[in-house]
This record gives sequence, structure tokens and C-alpha cells, in this order.
Amino acid sequence: MKRIKYGPWWFIFLGSLFFCFLTPLVQAKSHLELANEYATKSEEFFNEAVSEYNLALDEPGADIYQIQFLLGKLYYEHGRFEKAVEILSSLYPQKKEDFDGAKLLALSYYKTGNYTRALVIFDKNENSTDQEFLYYYGQTCEKKSLFDKAVRAYGQIKEGKYLSLAKKRILSINAGMRLATVDDIEDPYLRNLIKTSPGSTEYPNAGAIVLLDDERLKILSDGTAVQTTHFMVKILNERGKHYGEVEVGYDSTYETVEIEYARTIKPEEKVVSVGDKHIRDVSRYLEYPLYSNARVRIVSMPEVTWGAIIEYKAKKYINKLVNGGNFSFHYGIQGYEPCLNRNLKVLVPSGYKLHIKSYDPGFVSFPADLSPRVKALKDGTEYEWRFSNIPEIIAEPSMPPWVEIVPRLSLSSFDSWQEIGDWWQNLADRKMELDEVIKAKVEELIKGKGTAEEKAASIYHWMAEKIRYVAVEYGEAGFEPHQASEVFKNKYGDCKDQAVLLIGMLRYAGIPAYPVLISTRGNWRLDDNFPGLVFDHAMVLAKFGERSVFLDPTEETVSFGDLPRSDQNRKVLILAEGKAEIETTPLFSADHNKFILKMDLRISEDETIRGTRQIFTFGEYDQGQRWWIKYTKPVLIKERLKSVINSFSPGGELLDYHISGAEELGQPIEITVKFRGPKFLTFVGEERLIPILGGVSADFVSREGRSYPLDFGVLRESKTLVQIKLPHNFTVKYLPPAIIKDTKWFTYINKYTFSNSTVYFEELMRNKVTRVSVDEYREYKEVYELLARESDKQVVLSKVIPKSGDS
Repeated sequence: MKRIKYGPWWFIFLGSLFFCFLTPLVQAKSHLELANEYATKSEEFFNEAVSEYNLALDEPGADIYQIQFLLGKLYYEHGRFEKAVEILSSLYPQKKEDFDGAKLLALSYYKTGNYTRALVIFDKNENSTDQEFLYYYGQTCEKKSLFDKAVRAYGQIKEGKYLSLAKKRILSINAGMRLATVDDIEDPYLRNLIKTSPGSTEYPNAGAIVLLDDERLKILSDGTAVQTTHFMVKILNERGKHYGEVEVGYDSTYETVEIEYARTIKPEEKVVSVGDKHIRDVSRYLEYPLYSNARVRIVSMPEVTWGAIIEYKAKKYINKLVNGGNFSFHYGIQGYEPCLNRNLKVLVPSGYKLHIKSYDPGFVSFPADLSPRVKALKDGTEYEWRFSNIPEIIAEPSMPPWVEIVPRLSLSSFDSWQEIGDWWQNLADRKMELDEVIKAKVEELIKGKGTAEEKAASIYHWMAEKIRYVAVEYGEAGFEPHQASEVFKNKYGDCKDQAVLLIGMLRYAGIPAYPVLISTRGNWRLDDNFPGLVFDHAMVLAKFGERSVFLDPTEETVSFGDLPRSDQNRKVLILAEGKAEIETTPLFSADHNKFILKMDLRISEDETIRGTRQIFTFGEYDQGQRWWIKYTKPVLIKERLKSVINSFSPGGELLDYHISGAEELGQPIEITVKFRGPKFLTFVGEERLIPILGGVSADFVSREGRSYPLDFGVLRESKTLVQIKLPHNFTVKYLPPAIIKDTKWFTYINKYTFSNSTVYFEELMRNKVTRVSVDEYREYKEVYELLARESDKQVVLSKVIPKSGDS
């Protein structure tokens, strides 16, 4: 055999061939090794590690699952939890039995706040002995308020660095299980307050007794503040149990809340401490993401029974004061339950200007010194008020709102209303800019409208009906409005958001419009001479030459030019042309808030009836009627109308009804009902009585005397017009005399007439005042009760006896 000789070229060829086959394997390993090396280094090598892992994935023969797991782990370890979830969640269905992959995905879900998905994986591996896994299992259970399950997870940790953490969590969760007695409370003042607390014998009308309400506010020189609340209340009966749900609201943008401690002292003097399982932190407006910063810390106090005492101490850290360093605080002194001790302490740094003013409406039945005790400190000034044995307010029918009857303190660092106006205007001005979509909508709404008021009404009615109102009290979710375009797109907003959108739309239509800050009925009234943040609402002022119209777009059933009662007769701050000016919203006349009932009735010879009933509503009555029609199912509206007919003619039948004006703001609502009935008259032998067609009720003046005024809120007028056509076999035997009362409080007319076989009835009640003072009440009561007695008369009918020879 001839031996083949191979030259150098052959070895070169073999080497090249060998290298070609070997290269993919070497490269894949190389990328993976490099990636693992980079992964152990600092953040600056993160991108290189990601790149190498991705290159390793592209090579033939690569372990895709393992490399993707390592990539997900890399993202997790560098805090890119969302990306870790994206990668690991795609791997999990492939190998659910792989504990390392399941654990890492569960932890990633936890870190991103997706506790529901994390819990699913934790539950599937609940028998694991991995300490880290068990600890975060417990943490996830706590987030889902599954405290018993959390304790079980923590209890499975037997050693290592997570053991001490787990024990702390178990102690914190089960704090309520650690029973102590009142004697274990260190503070002798609190011990004595609990042991000597009175009960139902001393306070028979109370649902609870506030033993201590201690409020402290410390303003710091860096523009932050700390507010501390220490509250203790004794539960006397079911009416007082609502204190068992403690709520501490805060704005998470710049505020945090800490519950220092909370506990229930049982009637036998055992102390039950609140644990974490009793505390939750939730969004106040969960369904509205724009206001997710309005939050509330809720403490559900354990073992609340009659005779138990609830005590808690909470701190709110305010990390940014209004306008950089201002604050405003209002403090009502009396409440609807008795209070033994109420204290307020305010500390301000040196050089800080604090304005203080007290108000006494004149209804105080206890000695209250509203002057502070002032104490100079090394680095500031302390102001303190102490009140004791404050009696409860006993509610009366038609009494004024709480804020108008209690003594109060107002504290503010603002020097002028202009300062407040400039601050808010700076927050809102940039938010009124419109995008092209909103401008096109304005053009659509004002098309064909002749006058500026018609254009404004069209824009306002669209806003009131189409932009959903989120009832967030002004300041509760911050003071700064959202961008008009954002509100328009979402189709919802709170008062300040709706105000900036409406102003922007009106201005684009050429109508001058300005923000209005208002303290509505039921909130502290604006004082011209004491600038402070009393506002709970925002609305709009539109100008039409010399005429000004206040507009509240949050009221979906209020027509252009009208206002809800909460907005009427209130001092407001108008921010116009760089000026902050105080004006008063209108109190509409009684003729504006009007209810008219018309009924045309025909009685047949057999005494059955047929007729038409019409209701017309205006102003406040129209607002309420429109709301009822809008949010009541048609079948229930029909049932309600049938029940009205049945009330004056048992067995009556609704023949037809029609509602007009309900679908369009600006049009008064009219309800017309046609009916018939088997009976209307009351039999008295051979005579008949027509039911009482009007009259007044004196139920709200049943008290012999009052501690607080009668408050009607607004001026109103109601009118009833009835005509009843009698059959030829009946005539009027008795017609009640006319009643005409014109007093300083109201005008009342109750008048019957008879002609052409028809009984006519007219009744009018028109209020002249919104309030009857305590001093006037007895006189008012006498007049009203006399009126009630006089207005209950009825028309008497008698049968007509046919003359001899009549057919």
C-alpha cells in the first residue's frame, strides 16, 4: 500500500475544520460565563450581563429555560421587578415544579405589589422550608389581610436571619392577644381617667363619653409639621359603638401617618392592644385613580362592648405645608357627645406669624375660655387651650349645621385673602389650557347659540351632565387641580378639576370666567377679616356684561343660573384679573324655589271620580325632582304615581302619565297624571266630606322651647290649585272660611270658593325668612299651631233633593 504523505496544508485544513465544529459550543459557554461573571459585579456591568445572556440565548444547544431564569434573576437582583415578572411569568407554566423559578416569580410579584398572583404561587408551595420564601409568604398574607395564614407561615421559620423578623411580625400581628390591666398603664393621669370615668347614670342621653381629646400641632422651621392626636372615649351603648372604627385621613403626596398605639380597655379593666391585623391603609377613592393620594388609615378596635374604653394615639407627619410654609386650622369645641377634657396645643418656631381668632355663636351652655395660654420657648412659642366638662349637643329638628352653633378657634398664618388667592391661582392657571379636542367640543356646543348666556348655558349643561363628579372635599386630595385635558378625557373630576375645565371652555367661547373658592353650608363660614383656608369646594363665576352668574358644574341636576342650597348665601373668594375679592352668592327668592300642584277633578253621580293631576317644579324642588326621575327605575316611578292616586282614592287607577323637561337641564319638569277612582268623598250619613285639600303640619314646632334656631336653609314657596266639578245631585252645604296669614316669617293663604257647581281651592305657603331665632320661637310656635288647627276644615256637601215633578 502506498503511503499518502500529508503536507502542512493538511494540518491547517483539519484544524480549521475542527475549529468550525467546535466554535458554537465554545461561544455559548463563553457568553454564559461572561454573563454570570458580570451578574456578580456592580450596577455598571448590568447592561453587559443582560447583553451576554441574550447572546447566549441565540446559540444552538443553549438551555433556554436556565438562561432565561438567570436573566430574570438578574433583573430581580438589580431591582427591575417588572421586567423580572415579564420574563419569569413566561417560564413558570413550563416548569411549575421548579421551586427556584416559582420562588423568584412569587418574590417579583410581591415586589411589584401584585399580591394576588404572588399568593397563588406561595400557596402552591406552602410546605416549603425556604426561610426567605416563608417570610415573604407571610408578608403577602398580611397585605391580603390573611393574618392567621401569615402567622402560620412565619411560624414555620425555625432558624436563620429571618427567624427574628418572623417573631417580630407574629408579635405585632397578635398584639391584641397580649392582655394587660389598667394598673399596667404607666401614666397615672390616664389610669385615673379610666378608673374614675362616669357612665350612663351621669349622662343618660349620651351614646359615649369622650374622656380625652388631646390635639397637638407643631410647626417646624423647615416648612413641615407634626400633628398628634390622643383620643379616649367610653362606649355607653350601641349609639357609641361607631367610635370602634378609627379613621385617620391623609394626603399621601406629602403626608404620612403613624399609629403609635391603640387599645381597648374592657369593662373589667383588662387591656386589649391593637395589632397589625386590626389596621389597614386604603385609598379613600379606590375607583378613581386621579385621587389615589387621598388615603385613610383605619383601625378596627377589638372587643368594643358597652362600658369599654377606646384609646389611641396617632401622628401625622406633614412634609410640606401649604404655599411652602403656611397653615390654617379650625377647631370646634363642642360635639354631640359629652367631653370631659379637650385640649389643643400649637407650637410655632421663632419668628413665625400666627393669627388667632375665636368665635362664639352664643349657644354655649358651659364656661369656655377661648383665650390661649401663651408660653415663650427657647426656639418658638406655645399656645394652649384647655376645656373641661363640655356638655353634649342635643339635636333639634331643623337646627343649623354644627359649625354654626359651636364655639370655635381659627388659626392661620396667612396675612391676606390676596395671598391665598395668589397661591391658588398659581396652582390652577396652567391647568386651564385646552387641547384641540376640547376646543372642537366647545365649537360644537355653542354652534347656533345667539347670546353669550345661551353659549354658557350649553357648555355648563354639558359639563354638569357628562363630567362625572367625584365628591372629594377640597384639599383632601391636594389643592392643585388636574389638567383640563385630563379631566375631559377621563370624564370625571372633583370640584376644582371641573372648575378649571369649565373656565377654560367658557373662556374659549369668549365668556369671562373665574375660579370661585367657597365654604358650603355645613362648613366654617368665611370671615372677611380673618384669611384662612375655610374652603371645601370650588366653583365658577361667569360674567355677562354687568350680570354675574355663579355656576357649580358638580351639580348634575342644577340648571344654568340656579344653585344648590349648599352654595346659596355664602361668602366666597373670587379670583379674577389677579385680584382676590370676597362676594356673597345669591339667596334665591321663594318664587325661585317653587312647587305647584294643580288638580282638576270631576265627580260623577255615582261618586266615582276622574281627573288630571299636574306637578310643576322650579329651583330646589326641580333639582330634587330631576334627581328622583334620573335615578329611579321607570317601573318604580309608575308605582309611585299609582300610590299617590291610591292615597286619595283607594282602588284608583292610573290611566296615563307624562313627564316633560326631565331630560334637558334648563327646562322645568312637569308631571301630568290622568286617573280615575271608585271613591273620593267621605260618607257622613246623607252628607259627604271632601278630603282636606291643604293644611299645615305643626310637628316641627312640638318642642316647648329651643336651644337653637329653626333653620330652613333656603326660601321656598308651595302652591296648590284644585277644582272639583260636582255632579248635579250635590251642592255645597259648608265652605271653610278663608285663611290669610301674613306674618314676619311667612305668608299663608288657604281659600275655598264655590261657583257653577265647582269647588275651587287655593293654598299658598311662601317663606320670608330662612331662620327663626330662639327668642322668636315661642311666638312662631303659637302662630303655626293655630294655623294648623284652622286649616284642617273640610268642605261639606249635601245631596240635592229633586223638586216635585222633576225627572
